Amino acid sequence: MDLSGLLKLRNVSEGTLGIFDTNLQNLSFLRNLEYVRNRNFDRFNSIYIHNNPKLQRLGIDSLEVLGPEFRVSVRLTDNHGDFCLTTNEIQLFAKYKAELNTTHSKICDDLYRKDGQKVCLFEELGTLNSNCRHVIGEVLIDSENEKEAWRLENMTNLYGSLTVEDTREMMDLGFLKQLEQVAVVKYDKLPKSPDSSNEEDSDYIYLYEPDHIDNRDFLLDKNLISFYLTIGTIMNKVYDTAAFINFFVNLPHLLILSQRELRSNLVYIIMIGICFSDLIHSIGKISQIFLTRKPIDIDCSSVFSYNQVIIGILSKCTQIMSRRSSGFLALFIAMFRSFSVCFPMSNAVNMLNKPVAGWLIVIGIMVICGAWSSMYYFKTIILEEIMCPAIENHRTVSYKQDTLGEKELILRLIDGYVALIVSFLYVLVAVALVAALVKAKERRKNLKSEKSSNTTTLVSLMAVLMFISETFYATIFILSSFFFVDFEERIYFEQLEFFAMTLSMINSIAHCIICFLMSSQYRDALKTLIWKENKKIDTTKTPAQPSTIMSREPLATSKTSQF
Repeated sequence: MDLSGLLKLRNVSEGTLGIFDTNLQNLSFLRNLEYVRNRNFDRFNSIYIHNNPKLQRLGIDSLEVLGPEFRVSVRLTDNHGDFCLTTNEIQLFAKYKAELNTTHSKICDDLYRKDGQKVCLFEELGTLNSNCRHVIGEVLIDSENEKEAWRLENMTNLYGSLTVEDTREMMDLGFLKQLEQVAVVKYDKLPKSPDSSNEEDSDYIYLYEPDHIDNRDFLLDKNLISFYLTIGTIMNKVYDTAAFINFFVNLPHLLILSQRELRSNLVYIIMIGICFSDLIHSIGKISQIFLTRKPIDIDCSSVFSYNQVIIGILSKCTQIMSRRSSGFLALFIAMFRSFSVCFPMSNAVNMLNKPVAGWLIVIGIMVICGAWSSMYYFKTIILEEIMCPAIENHRTVSYKQDTLGEKELILRLIDGYVALIVSFLYVLVAVALVAALVKAKERRKNLKSEKSSNTTTLVSLMAVLMFISETFYATIFILSSFFFVDFEERIYFEQLEFFAMTLSMINSIAHCIICFLMSSQYRDALKTLIWKENKKIDTTKTPAQPSTIMSREPLATSKTSQF
């Protein structure tokens, strides 16, 4: 039988994979098969390999993906009496939580793995190589060998059984911190299946993944789940509302900042960048609200179509980009003001005070922050969702974002650290600026040249608001990474991000109010915008008055910011 044509087969996406009633010794003709995923949610994704009297092993170590999870059924029955599974194959079945039905199966004697990870046969704990990642055998830890338990610190997969009993000094199971999977396979000394009706003839493989998330372990009280869900729902609704308010407040704020009287000043140019970033944040969130609606009969959270998941990820990217750019731009304003107060005659101050420099700074920071947020998009993992029963009624494939993955955790942790560093730097610079302004005020008093300024109050308020918002955001992901990473509370704890985003919106709205209350130039620009038509009418009534006076006077005053 010529099966060479199947060497090109890499993906089985529909139906089942069945091999039965053959004289094949292995399935090497499928050695390039990588994916077996059934998108039909009405049935399990089944692999039937049975009644092949000469088949001794599968031989398809290239297989990497089975799916969907929890709906994979694998039947390996009535093959050769020496039929065996490799550790790679058992590890794959455990990863995708396959329902495995097998007879006359054992672990292959060949301990080679394509990934080069070390495989060891367990005999005695005292002689076990501490570099073993995959251990085959019946591991027993008691009072006689408990001091040798450290040898299991690198074990990620156990094929056999693990018993810890009658220990005297052992305080915890920290030596199993790397353990990811346990597969109990009947062979030689391993126990028989407790559920088997015929224990003498029945073979079995039990697959376990001792993961905190899967085992529903809780760092705090498990009974608080309903409380977590209620708080998360409320905070999400508040965040949605804040996004709309922030949009409608910042839109006229941007219009005012864009007036000629203000856009020629470096500080206001930077504030235009901050305002634009805040608008991007709101637009991304509002788009997510309207474009990710689900059918009313699907109650499962975080389950959407593929396009809706992409929209949600893009919304998250705009959030990351806008927060980072507004944070860096606000920090730049504080640093520039501090430097200009301390060194008012510096050439660097004069050079940066030009509008061109301001626009270049805004564009440069936004491009860099946009590139950073794109990392989140490209590193995000999207998973098929099959655990929601309502999905089957729609006969469609639904997806969700993997928010618990390692890449997601690392990216959000780095972003949290950046937020924390920026907020602390902002506070330090703000303190330095306030100190410099106080000294400058004392000098003016001595020179009897008192000039009112609200800069101290303005900078202090902006520093406090930004510090609270960014520090809270950073704290969420730092605690999630180091305290809740292995526990069920992480899912609910990270919902506090909604509150952090709401604080960010409040911070943005406060900027508009602060500008109006404390900047006379801002109020003058608003008056000019509101009564522009009236001024045009007055100008036409007095033709002898030069029209250039009205346009140049604001420009002259804009060169000295009231901030």
